[in-house]
Amino acid sequence: EQISAISLLCSMKPNLFLKSFLQIAYERLQPASYLLVSKRSYEIMKTPPGEIYDKSVLETILKHETKDTGNVKRESKNYSYKEQMAARELEKELAAKQNKATVPQLTKKQQEMLQQQLDQEQATRDIVKKIDEDAKNVFEIFTNIVKSTQELFIPYLGELVAHIWPTLKSPVAFNYAKDLYIALVPIVFMNDKDTFGYAIAYLAVRLNSDPSTVQQQLDKCWLQEDLLAAIERLLACLYENTQQAKKFNQLSIARLDYCLPLFQNIVIHPKCTNEWTTSILNICREYFSAVSTSDPDVRFRFIRENAG
Repeated sequence: EQISAISLLCSMKPNLFLKSFLQIAYERLQPASYLLVSKRSYEIMKTPPGEIYDKSVLETILKHETKDTGNVKRESKNYSYKEQMAARELEKELAAKQNKATVPQLTKKQQEMLQQQLDQEQATRDIVKKIDEDAKNVFEIFTNIVKSTQELFIPYLGELVAHIWPTLKSPVAFNYAKDLYIALVPIVFMNDKDTFGYAIAYLAVRLNSDPSTVQQQLDKCWLQEDLLAAIERLLACLYENTQQAKKFNQLSIARLDYCLPLFQNIVIHPKCTNEWTTSILNICREYFSAVSTSDPDVRFRFIRENAG
């Protein structure tokens, strides 16, 4: 209810409430805490309580299991020990096929080892769960504000992107940050073809995030194109798009704000070419020349806010 009220106030009186509520949300954003969560800890959080995440530990515990020989006796006169063990193994296989296999009876020592591991993972789960809930709540505030204000949010877009961008590197915040960044596409690319803005967004996310997280969390249709080929194709499209927008006097600094993280990740990419860098500089130059006439200070502010 509180989030709905915030969204309503921001949509009705953006000049009065939008900046204030965003500032409160920025203060609640904890990128340093999100980045401390390892992928292993995040996977433990997603594992149901009472179930061990680290199966290698479970295997170590079970190695202590006493060999189940039942009433097999080596001194049996009718059957050799080897024959009796083979029969017992066959019984186990048949029981397993009938889904009647029994759970190994753990020794007291094994039970203690198992409980110790469960306690350790539960402690990790509790810590990460709290961080996850905090991240979910603050990103929900951002998302609802964006969706309720739409184009009214444009003046605040660059600041939001700058705040959420580092959190894409955290497994606990990745999905929240990715969904919010993508939710901005209809605002920034409202006059373009449906897939163009989303292609830009997903490429930016791919370049800025852990590759294994990207493979697991992103829709496979956005991963089919080779990364380097996607960079080259979309830079060319962006430049052509910029030229068209300039012709119709539709250049907006919001689009540059949105694409800036993508440009930064391309420039620092180990396979970045001179052609890519030149394309990025040309795109930025067009935006600067278009908006600086109406706002002489925009070039200075842009460089200052995005330095480093």
